[in-house]
Amino acid sequence: ISGVTAYIIGRQIIEDLAEKELANKNSAKKMAQLESEIKLHRNAEQGMKEVTENLEQLVKERTENLAAANLELEAFVYSMSHDLRTPLRGVAGFSNILLDEYGTTLDASGRQYISRIQSSSLAMGKTIDSILELSRITRSEIVKEAIDLSEEARVIIQELQNIHPE
Repeated sequence: ISGVTAYIIGRQIIEDLAEKELANKNSAKKMAQLESEIKLHRNAEQGMKEVTENLEQLVKERTENLAAANLELEAFVYSMSHDLRTPLRGVAGFSNILLDEYGTTLDASGRQYISRIQSSSLAMGKTIDSILELSRITRSEIVKEAIDLSEEARVIIQELQNIHPE
């Protein structure tokens, strides 16, 4: 081989080596970038895992607090209904006694007052029952159904007219 040919071949080998070295450096840079991105993703995943765990703990604590509050509310409603029923029974009982023993001596207005006391006592009893029922709703499943609001309004209006006929 001539000197020129050897020089050209040597030059070609050197250029190929330089290109391979540059390719290796680029590959190393890319590898370092990938490793950095992988580390960032792992850190992000770890952060998300910690946030999820904290959120789950917070939800658990709030659920426990809500359950405790519901139990307290249920106990309060039960106690309140019991405490309200006792004097209500007294009012209803004494109004019945008044009507039974003095109904004939009362004029129409007096009998009307006693009748209103009795109907108000019944309405209050129904309200207490409704409050108790409402307090128990938290333990039952919600069922969707169609309701005729016009009919409900008519019933309420009729009840109010019975209570306050004037």
